Amino acid sequence: MDSDESFFSSPKTILGFLVLGGISIYFIYWIYTNVIKDEQDNQNNNRNNHNPNIIKKKSKTRIIKQKLSINMSLLMKDTKKSILMDIKYLYNLFDKLSDFYNIYLLIFIEDNINADKIKEKILEYLEPIISDNILYDHRIIFCTSIEGMTAIIRSLDPFIHIENNNYIVVQLIRYINEFWFVKQNNEKKEIVKKIEADSNNAKQNIKELVDKIKFFTSFKDLLDKEIQNK
Repeated sequence: MDSDESFFSSPKTILGFLVLGGISIYFIYWIYTNVIKDEQDNQNNNRNNHNPNIIKKKSKTRIIKQKLSINMSLLMKDTKKSILMDIKYLYNLFDKLSDFYNIYLLIFIEDNINADKIKEKILEYLEPIISDNILYDHRIIFCTSIEGMTAIIRSLDPFIHIENNNYIVVQLIRYINEFWFVKQNNEKKEIVKKIEADSNNAKQNIKELVDKIKFFTSFKDLLDKEIQNK
């Protein structure tokens, strides 16, 4: 008995049992993490894949914004007096468009002594939209002639240009990817005639040029057809 007691109470024996116990615990843990838990995870995944109540989150896709320019006279009640539409309307409009496009505004003002004051007034009016980074002030461009505006639009080379001036459409139809023409009166026939009559278009496919233009009666009509379902 004394020899047995001395065997079980000896430091080497106790250390041996501790080591053996530690190895056993580690082996059990290894089996759980690498075999049992994996099997449980697989079973859970299979259940989730067949469970209609579990909705998988879709990863967010980054939208690459295209360049869109707008003739601001579309949004001004009186271009001579530079009276803008309701700021709430403009805010909502630009906010929706800015989800998909980098917006450039082209504003025609008469070249006179009040030009600087008019520019200042317009920028001040648009401040709520600018401060929320919907519009950027360096993308608001002032023009003192239609010809100058036409040159700037071509230089910007937007993917889409929103317009209501026949002259600008006819002059740039060869260069711009797409026009959104916004006007209450449908002027499609008139624009087609002018495109056909323009000598610069003699070697072009007239139908292909005309197909670049989408016609809308208002910005609401435009948003409903082009933005709502994006």
